[in-house]
Amino acid sequence: MILLVDRFRMARIVAWVLVAAALLTPALILPYLAWRDRELTEAFNGYVGWANILAFTAGAVGIIILVADRIASLRAPTEEQLERGVDSIAHVAARQDQELLAQLLRTDIPEIRSANFRFMSREKRSKKEKRARRKENSFSDIESYFTSQTSRRLVILGAAGSGKTILALTLSTRLLERLRASGGVIGSVKTPVPIFVSAESWSLATNDLDEWFAEQVAQRFRLANKFAQRVVESRRVFPVIDGLDEMDDQKDLSNPRAQAAIDRINTYIALTPGSHVVIASRPIAGKLDLTSRQIRNADVVSIESITPAGSSST
Repeated sequence: MILLVDRFRMARIVAWVLVAAALLTPALILPYLAWRDRELTEAFNGYVGWANILAFTAGAVGIIILVADRIASLRAPTEEQLERGVDSIAHVAARQDQELLAQLLRTDIPEIRSANFRFMSREKRSKKEKRARRKENSFSDIESYFTSQTSRRLVILGAAGSGKTILALTLSTRLLERLRASGGVIGSVKTPVPIFVSAESWSLATNDLDEWFAEQVAQRFRLANKFAQRVVESRRVFPVIDGLDEMDDQKDLSNPRAQAAIDRINTYIALTPGSHVVIASRPIAGKLDLTSRQIRNADVVSIESITPAGSSST
């Protein structure tokens, strides 16, 4: 992973190294010199005096750095810093998603062409039609389908091993390729960067969607928490959530964690008009059958039958 730091943060790291060196050097050398010249009172007192001076200086520098660090953490990042950070995030995310997709496909090339994957979507119905028509699509069509035929809120449904994770990653990598090829600003509100995350890590006891997503962005890309929070709140990135059905014990049909997650996703969508979100999951039994009625204003695609060639689907 790339460590995303600005010049000021790098300067703080260097300063901490210098302070550590200033503390360790006298701590190691002065005791040896004092022991060697322990019979010479004047020399011994001189060593003790220098130790006090160095310790005071290093402590003062450390306090200054801590105060500067605190002030910097409270300062909101500039638009330029956000743009640079999101651009770096997009590059790292593209490489990591491609590597994960290649692993799932069991190939060195993260392309879906070698597998006969299909997903079913519902076309917009005309006024004369009583129900929407279903259309079979190739996995390679998912990016164009998402950008041209959905509200940018999508639920991917499929049985265990049907290829939900592969379809979600294919969408993520294709969107990232499109953003990078556009030559424009990556990560604007209109063209946010997709970030693939696992629902299993969501601590619903304390986190709403924004808080959890910001934590995941900070951890994955080694960002300061405040910076990651600002990136998420500015809608420069959006979550591609995998494994909603894996949050609960499969024997527990009440699915309490998945239900709470759905409620918080709906709250997120309601409070952020135009927000993007993708969810991949098995249909959850009982009351939690994941349809467009469960996820607010979301389009739904389903993976019904596939014949992958040398792939490991999840």
